[in-house]
Formats: sequence, structure tokens, C-alpha cells
Amino acid sequence: MLARRLGLPLVAGRVVRTQGARFRIEATPVEVPRSTDAEADIAETTRRVNAVFERWIREYPGQWMWGHRKWID
Repeated sequence: MLARRLGLPLVAGRVVRTQGARFRIEATPVEVPRSTDAEADIAETTRRVNAVFERWIREYPGQWMWGHRKWID
């Protein structure tokens, strides 16, 4: 909501373990739609953010652990 309202970029970031105690930091921009329908824009942005996380988790599934219930049944 803030990125949309304030016109700020939205960036998703992650840290990937490469070998032992070595890591690589990565970031990717997430495009934020800005139409006249704020609720639709927010829903679409949420979908885009989750798509980035889904891609990352599928790429390195052993490096992810959720400490909370992200998806509720």
C-alpha cells in the first residue's frame, strides 16, 4: 500500500547460501500497478510478491523455513 500510495519502488530481497558460511544477496524489483482501483492494485501487487517468493522457494527449497503459518487452510 505504501509503495503504491507514495510512488516508491518495491524490492524483494533474499540471501542465498552458496557454500558453507558463504552467502549471496539478491534483490529483484516488484512492479506495483497504479490504476484508479486501489484494492485491485494491492491484490495484484500481493500476487506478484508471492510469485517472486514461490519462484525463490522452488529454486532452493532446502533454504526456506516458515516460522509462522503463511497460508491458512
